[in-house]
Formats: sequence, structure tokens, C-alpha cells
Amino acid sequence: MKRFLSAVALSATLLSSLGVGSAGVASAAERNGGLSKHNRELLAQARAEGKDTVTVLIAAKRGQSRTTTTAVGAVGGTVRVLDSDIDYVRAIVPIDSVEALAANATIQALDLDDRTALVDVRPGEQLVRLDAALLGGLDAP
Repeated sequence: MKRFLSAVALSATLLSSLGVGSAGVASAAERNGGLSKHNRELLAQARAEGKDTVTVLIAAKRGQSRTTTTAVGAVGGTVRVLDSDIDYVRAIVPIDSVEALAANATIQALDLDDRTALVDVRPGEQLVRLDAALLGGLDAP
């Protein structure tokens, strides 16, 4: 069940980053060096906060997760999670290498780690937060 929830959470994150709309799905390379407007804002915020590294969530192209981990290492990053079954990589990357990594040909989509508030639809429950870095772990505020 945990694996299913992880796959669902990753799918939701990646669909939003890919920009599904009337024009269809845009590839990572077609959007400003691979980063969406929201991710560029998160990157700017991390720079303003003086961070040296950021956590990125990567959807590698089908069958390219191992090659993507090599690309992460080449830019000075550290792979924290690799799931070759769904071509998912979570890594810590130097802030100045994020844009170059996002433009890598093996990457379908790259998102900076971000927290998204979700409303729990069960009666009487309060707002919960989904930690995108953990993908599947619900975290009460």
C-alpha cells in the first residue's frame, strides 16, 4: 500500500510540474531550461535564504533512472532515493547545478522539494500536509 501511495503522490507532483493543459504535456526541456515558473521561484527563494543545496524530485525518462543518478553525481549531487520501477530519483543537489541538471536529456521532469497543503475530506479532520520529499508520509502541521 505504501508503494502505491508513493506512486500516486509522485504522479500528482509530476503532472502538476509537466503543465497538463489544453496544449498537452510539455517536456522538461521545453520549459525554461527544464524548470517551471514555480520551481524557478523556489530556487530563487532558496538562494535568498543562503542555501547551498536543495532537494530535487526527478522523474527520469523510462529506463533512464540509473543514468540520471550518474548525472546527479556529475553535478556534485547526492542520490537519496532511487526507485527504478517508476524511474524516480530524489537527490540533494548544489543550488547552482539545478538548472543544468533539469536540462539533462535523461530527465522527464524535475521539481524542487516543496510542501503542499491538502484538505482532509474526512469529517472533523483538520488540514494536513503532504511532505513531497517523503512521498506518501502524511505529516500533521
